[in-house]
Amino acid sequence: MLAFLKQPERFLAAAQMAAIEAELADDFIDPRVRLFELFQAALDSDQRRSRGVFYTPAAVVRFLVDAVQQIDRCHFHGDGSSHRNPLTIVDPACGAGAFLFGVLDRLSWSAAFSYEDRPAPVLLGLEVDPVAACVAEYLLVERSSGLARRASLEAPQILTLNPLEGPTEDLATLLQLAPLAVIGNPPYANFGRRNRTPWIRERLADYKRGLVEKKHNLDDDFIKFICWGQCVIDRAGQGVLAFVTSNTYLDGLTHRRMRASLGESFDEIFLLDLHGGGPARERAPAGVVDENIFPIRQGVALGVFVKRGTNADDPPEECGEPVVWRSDLWGSRQEKLTTLARTPFDQIAWERIEPRAPAFAFSRPRSAASQAYEDWPALDHVFLQYVSGVQTKNDALWTSFHRDSLADQVRERVEQAGEQVDLERIRPFYTAPFDRRWIYYAPHLLGRARLSVMRHVLAGSWGLAFMRQATGEGEYDHFLAVGELISDRLFHSARGAPFLAPAMLHEPGETPTSNLSPDFLQEASDRQGRRRPLAPEALLDYLYAVFYSRWYRTTFAEQLPGGFPRVPLTSDSQLFTRTSAAGRKLRRLHLQGAPSTSNDVLPESDERLAVKVRTDAAGGCIWLNQETCVPASGAVQQYRIGGLPVLERWLKQRKKIGLRQADLQQCRAIIAMLEETVRLQKTINTLLANGV
Repeated sequence: MLAFLKQPERFLAAAQMAAIEAELADDFIDPRVRLFELFQAALDSDQRRSRGVFYTPAAVVRFLVDAVQQIDRCHFHGDGSSHRNPLTIVDPACGAGAFLFGVLDRLSWSAAFSYEDRPAPVLLGLEVDPVAACVAEYLLVERSSGLARRASLEAPQILTLNPLEGPTEDLATLLQLAPLAVIGNPPYANFGRRNRTPWIRERLADYKRGLVEKKHNLDDDFIKFICWGQCVIDRAGQGVLAFVTSNTYLDGLTHRRMRASLGESFDEIFLLDLHGGGPARERAPAGVVDENIFPIRQGVALGVFVKRGTNADDPPEECGEPVVWRSDLWGSRQEKLTTLARTPFDQIAWERIEPRAPAFAFSRPRSAASQAYEDWPALDHVFLQYVSGVQTKNDALWTSFHRDSLADQVRERVEQAGEQVDLERIRPFYTAPFDRRWIYYAPHLLGRARLSVMRHVLAGSWGLAFMRQATGEGEYDHFLAVGELISDRLFHSARGAPFLAPAMLHEPGETPTSNLSPDFLQEASDRQGRRRPLAPEALLDYLYAVFYSRWYRTTFAEQLPGGFPRVPLTSDSQLFTRTSAAGRKLRRLHLQGAPSTSNDVLPESDERLAVKVRTDAAGGCIWLNQETCVPASGAVQQYRIGGLPVLERWLKQRKKIGLRQADLQQCRAIIAMLEETVRLQKTINTLLANGV
């Protein structure tokens, strides 16, 4: 390793070395840091990716260092400051030292860092990888030697340890004096157990307090490092946390307590969302091609959190609420890095936002439509019972396109469990909208059978499938009436799984009852001034029509993906009746689904048509292969439910097995059903052209 540090060109081809030198020409960070990161990635790229470790572009480093410097000058060590403690700058996941190089670079040229009348900063790096820590220490000591005499700067300290295990006695001593700056690019690795130390788990409990969700996605390493930074700054009483991380915590539903906790600790928060999550997670402004600054699919953000403390030069107002600022950068990777390189922290177009309970979202102020939407009841309060779709943990074993083949398919596994195959357990199963297959529904053999609620569907109730969070481009279309068990992948979304709420609850020996909340039913009835409660099924049909209306999907396009969909109630009884009637027709159409003859029995003749799907919207035809097409309007070919084109997905799922004659009949039936869906939606759009 020492040889690599002294002569890295020996380890790289000349052409590779030239390309790297060209890339790093304007990079103030020691090229050997970048070379080491490339060297490390080449040695073990899988470990690098699993740990979520990627080098930070120089523009990001420089921007965050500038932010720390400005905040230090403004609040801690400004002109005339009486603060005598040095600013301790710590990178808790320093790698080869990129951010500490950024601080040294700023010290080397900035006239603002003149330490004749105040102490020079203390630089500290923490790194769990001993090789990276060795590289960082060697290079940083070398770089800082020239500054030591001029700025009375002590050599940076690099400690080999895992900060998430809790501060050692020596580390606690180093971090106890305010002000404290925590800076860096912590790893993004949501692999659960890697850093589940007792110390950090105890502190993460505050981020999880009061959450009702079983899956909260709060064990990502970057969240643990934010929590670590918050804890050490709270202990010091004064400081700034400046990280580049995943942007999921800005508005994620299960991050609401985390945001509230950060607001309790810090007086001022600056959030620069760099996006880059791709169309599956974020919607870029029209005409903008958005890219990530890292080679990952998860969007990123810069977060700067300021705790002024009681001894700050500029104490906060007596308001109790943090001041939160936000800005956004969209565009190509190079455009974003250029903006960061050329724009000082205080010249970003910051916009003040006001996070409010219960979500405390770090997002922009709500529009009038959003405020109205938030006043309506959400689906988790509309229904008494709902549950995520079935998760088999092995679809290839427990599901099949054909009922008859499924019994033989599962026989060995069932017999291993000491049982005999029970044909009554073979039930219809929706893996996608109108993609009806079969599942061997033995709850004790499946990953998550969701029997507590699915039993009502098995007893004969239809249900409404919906999402809590959804991602992707295009109109929000994550609603479907189903009469079968559903998969947890029924809809497409990078966030969460679909839910199913049965219309009726079937208890043994009792008359079925409505699954609608009595409070919701009463509220909907009172809104229309009715003496008697609305019929639950009529109300559900009204909701179904609203969910399929263009007015609802476009007016609330911004709000719908971010939580349980909310239900607009009308005071117009005539509009309710007409809308409910249209919704009933649409619901019955969707519950009818498509003929299942192709799925029931394998015919003696099993000739199959090879499938290579090609759509032709203009020609009104969808080609199954070079010779065979079926008529389908452009609207039907493009029709989506749950984020994906229904017909195209149905056909592509059958490319490997081909289509029999009965499958072609089913395909035509789905086309006819979608044509009728388009027609009924036009009727609904006319009824609800002006809303409810």
